[in-house]
Amino acid sequence: MSLRHRGVARLAKGCGTTTPAAAKREQSKKASPVNYYRSLPERPLQDTLRVVDLFCGAGGLSCGFDNFNGARRFKTVLGIDNDPSAIKIFNRNFRSLGDRASLPIGRVADMTWFQHPTEIRLFYLVHLAGSSFHPELFERLNEIGLSEFLARIRNIDKKFSSLAAEISQSDDYVEELSRVPPQTFTLALVKAFVNRLGVSSFSRPLASTRSLPWGEECESLLENAEGEPALGFPNRELVHDMEQEWSARFNEIQEAAGKSGRGQNSNNSKRLTRLCEFLSTDAFSRLKEAWIDWRASRASVRAEFCLENKSQLEELYFDRYRAHIVLGGPPCKGFSRIGRPVIQSLRDQGVHAWSHKEYGDERNALMVQYVLFLEALQPEVFLFENVSNFQSALKTPNGTFDAPALLVELIEELATDKLTYHVSHQVINARDYAVPQDRRRFIMFGAKAGAAPHNIASKFFELKSAAADVPLRVALTGLSDPQEFDPKGGIKTDHSSAVYDVWDPKLPPEQRDYLSWVQQPDPVSGVRPAATDAHIFRKPRDDDRVFASFVAPGIRWMDLKVDRSQTLQDLRDGIEAAIEEVQSSKTKHALENLLGKVDGSLMLRLLLEHTKERFKLPEQHLLLEGYLKNGGSTHGDWFERLSATKPCRTIVAHIGKDTYAYWHPTEPRSLTIREAARVQSFPDFFRFDVSGVVDTYSAIGNAVPPLLSRLFAARISELAEEIQIFPHEGECANHKTDLLSAS
Repeated sequence: MSLRHRGVARLAKGCGTTTPAAAKREQSKKASPVNYYRSLPERPLQDTLRVVDLFCGAGGLSCGFDNFNGARRFKTVLGIDNDPSAIKIFNRNFRSLGDRASLPIGRVADMTWFQHPTEIRLFYLVHLAGSSFHPELFERLNEIGLSEFLARIRNIDKKFSSLAAEISQSDDYVEELSRVPPQTFTLALVKAFVNRLGVSSFSRPLASTRSLPWGEECESLLENAEGEPALGFPNRELVHDMEQEWSARFNEIQEAAGKSGRGQNSNNSKRLTRLCEFLSTDAFSRLKEAWIDWRASRASVRAEFCLENKSQLEELYFDRYRAHIVLGGPPCKGFSRIGRPVIQSLRDQGVHAWSHKEYGDERNALMVQYVLFLEALQPEVFLFENVSNFQSALKTPNGTFDAPALLVELIEELATDKLTYHVSHQVINARDYAVPQDRRRFIMFGAKAGAAPHNIASKFFELKSAAADVPLRVALTGLSDPQEFDPKGGIKTDHSSAVYDVWDPKLPPEQRDYLSWVQQPDPVSGVRPAATDAHIFRKPRDDDRVFASFVAPGIRWMDLKVDRSQTLQDLRDGIEAAIEEVQSSKTKHALENLLGKVDGSLMLRLLLEHTKERFKLPEQHLLLEGYLKNGGSTHGDWFERLSATKPCRTIVAHIGKDTYAYWHPTEPRSLTIREAARVQSFPDFFRFDVSGVVDTYSAIGNAVPPLLSRLFAARISELAEEIQIFPHEGECANHKTDLLSAS
């Protein structure tokens, strides 16, 4: 084979020589009494279980498992998410094996890339070889032609990029594209369209390999080829599939163009109509044909390689490298109580990028991909997490959608003589388990049948709850003064702030458990960090800050509504009577205007007007009718000053856009990023310094509380002590570096 596998060469070098990085590690171990690999408890190597975290986000679930210090050690070997910012945070905290690794642990990938269990096994094995110290795994993969497979994919991409560049630079293409308003390409629907096509843009439609399967492997694992392997011809059926894929995506744009929008979406119809006209031109048709050939060729090579090597990949996976546990839950906005009306409104306006007729929201269909990964990896145990509303029936254009029932049905369809899962699910609240947050979540647990009894799934939920709540004030203690976010002054997520040990043996046990978790030593150094990052907050508007100073802890915007006031009703009755009596049209108009202000928002209006005058504010934007009217709607809790004596309200991803629902109990600001992370129970050693403010807040809001995840890990470990649910625990005993890859 003319190709050399960069990963194998790099790993082979590491076997026989001491690299500078390795020498530095050895020196560090000799210079310090603390073991450099402090995260590795002294226990038998065979007790390490491999974990795969699907839709991993920033790594809340993995954090709880990897930092569980019990009878078994769990090691996350693969995290998958399609959010690059979240994966940056994940890889900041879950590291591969330093200079010997070709791939990171966390991968930016779209779960819908994979349509067959064999390709999922191949992806997992290649990832494991590239992110951990497994030269023998690389060798076995190359024996079945991995390098040539990746080279064919890369050359197909190169061929398309070259042809696409030529087409997009032609005069007729440039002229037709110039007629599309530039704002069109900022729409979420259009961005999703381009991303699904796998191209960088319409103006420069090169192959966006990081948006397609095997793109990162081609970049990271292959050296320049001495000769180009044959590309082959696309399978006709796959050509037809790509034609249908194109038509489906185009029809989504066309359907959206036929709908009218409101407000900032009012011009979308014209913009999308012009885009459809461009996509129907002869100039673009050449790119369309090239795209169909490219994607069909790619799919053909993938299918051919996987089918030819199906038995070898299956044997290789189950022999020594299988995953023991699969975690994760797909994006939940489709099931969110708040998300449903928003999605329906956007769909009606033709601007929603996730429409799916069968599942209501295409993200809901991702749970089918979760089950496909279960079929491929066949773990002994899986854990599925989602919002509590996941268990409620969801109406779709094609009828009612019962998500838990469908998920159970899909898992049951996997059943064979060798693969059957016992499944159970419940909604649990994180506040019941020492997390300082009122956070209800749907949890489904599954264990592979065999030695395990039928009731093992229900036994999982025999979780020991805390005797009392952990209040918000405990989560906020021990942090130094925060800093205001300032992109110009250098105060960003990487800003370092001191943290202090807080401990009192007289504290209730649930508070001690929480504090010992968030204040635990760094798993690499073995030392409690003296500083942490991201203890920063957004500068509030002056009028918002002044208003908040008049609001007591535990009070929401909607709590200041007074719809049931008798005095308010008397005022309205009196004004209405006066309107009937007065003759002057000017006076009548004034009274009618006054009547319009005497509603449930009157107390809010008086307070806001008072603050505007007293503090001589140039404006008080909260007096706008949009805010006052929303006081009684589902969005009326947009502002809340949190109570220090109770668990925090649920941290959600929207905190990335608006932190006013998380106003500090005593200070004139919202929660900092680090405080939000504390509420979610992320330890202080967990770093967020690689992402921006909006993305970091959002990643924290999307996460599973690591302390809750640790409870799940502990329960699985307990069940494994009672019942042999991991018959293959010892299979990675020969690979000590599995344990070291967290470093």
